[in-house]
Amino acid sequence: MDTHCLPTLNDIQKLVDNLFTSADHITLKPGTTRFWIDHLQDLIESLSNSYAVEKRILKNTVIQAKKIIDSNNLVMNITPNGTGWELSGRTFISAGDSEYGNPHLVLPPATSIEPAVAYQTVASSKLQAYTSYELTVFCLQAAELCIFASTNYINQLNDTVNISVSEPMPTSLEQVTTNAHYRTYRIKVGALQPYMKDGMVIGFVNQSSKLSKISHVSLTKKRPLTASEKQEIQNAEQPYIDEITQIITSLEDASKQLETFYHVSGQDIILKSHTTYTDLQQITMLQKEFSLIERIFFAPTVTFLEHQKSLVTSIFLRIFNALQKCNLVKNPLFLHKSLNWTVDGSVNFLGQNTNKPILNLLDGDTTVSQEICLPNHTAAHRVRVRSMGTGTISIMPPGDQDYMLFCDSSGFNIYTLDFYPHVPDIEPLISSEDPDFSIDWIEIQEMRLDAYGHYVPVEQTQIADTDTPCGCNCCS
Repeated sequence: MDTHCLPTLNDIQKLVDNLFTSADHITLKPGTTRFWIDHLQDLIESLSNSYAVEKRILKNTVIQAKKIIDSNNLVMNITPNGTGWELSGRTFISAGDSEYGNPHLVLPPATSIEPAVAYQTVASSKLQAYTSYELTVFCLQAAELCIFASTNYINQLNDTVNISVSEPMPTSLEQVTTNAHYRTYRIKVGALQPYMKDGMVIGFVNQSSKLSKISHVSLTKKRPLTASEKQEIQNAEQPYIDEITQIITSLEDASKQLETFYHVSGQDIILKSHTTYTDLQQITMLQKEFSLIERIFFAPTVTFLEHQKSLVTSIFLRIFNALQKCNLVKNPLFLHKSLNWTVDGSVNFLGQNTNKPILNLLDGDTTVSQEICLPNHTAAHRVRVRSMGTGTISIMPPGDQDYMLFCDSSGFNIYTLDFYPHVPDIEPLISSEDPDFSIDWIEIQEMRLDAYGHYVPVEQTQIADTDTPCGCNCCS
């Protein structure tokens, strides 16, 4: 800084007094910005220490101005510790440099993998429905910098700015708001959704090969929306509300369906005896895919939906893993195709309108079997299979109909057989009586009576594949 151009003590006192509407320093003049207040603070620091008393008085006055302006700002200031800001893509907060001495956001050039991003969410509790807000941004420099603001699922602002580092800085309070570095926008807030803790996202995305810097961001309440503005934003938000409502409803429905598959016992879940893999495969949840930029613009919505889905998915996987732990058959859904199975003949594993493999026995001479050691061969057991076509599952060597499950259906159907094995080792044998006999899954469970006299499956201690997804959209 050229010391010959520095204002005198008297000049600085006039500039500080000019921040306020009166000598009592209670109300700031319209158009006063945090950028200009910080600039005056820097000027005060440049005064000689021979003005120690005057400097202290001026500092206290400027601190009062900061408190007033910050009390109306709904966005957390840019500070070295970065409180309130989410940064990615090498974005960082500089404590100050030779070009600008105060803290500021630095968005480096974007990489081929990701852009430089900085954003902040504003809690719904800080906002009022159907109200106009003013967003102001002071860009020290910008190269194709995207300034965005979104409420709910509505992109309220998406402005690309270019500001040269050589662009002159304002030299008076009045110049700040008309300066090229200073940007101001009107943001209209509509309905505040009760399930959303965060009501607005404000941020910056640098996808260019050049640097961008931001020193100040402010969001202040202005006025209620007019009737026409309110109607306009309601029309814009309705598709969003409908879409999100449908997704939430599907998640709630999935959760209710899952609750019918188990009992809760302390921290554990106990499967109801009727629960099958097919029950889980039929669970559906509406989902929405978000692009990288949408995940930034609509962060509160994305976070909320992903959290709600994770709650449902967590229960889903606990039920699926419980089914796996109760199943004495290894690779029962053929997710690993023929692994753990002995195949004699021709098979394939082509699914039907699903990514999950299905075992298909291609001729009447084909058999598929697996040796199983039973932990408790004196207990009651159950075999269940979901199949299509004509075939047989023999638990013991073929011939004893008490240990044979006969399947015959033109579509997929579930067949069940209860039995007492009386031997420690069994070898279930799948055989086809049809040119095309298909098995979706098979399970053999040890059964026990619960406290209510109902048979329930017993979890085994060493069962494989407990964390393998079953191919439905809940696992994805």
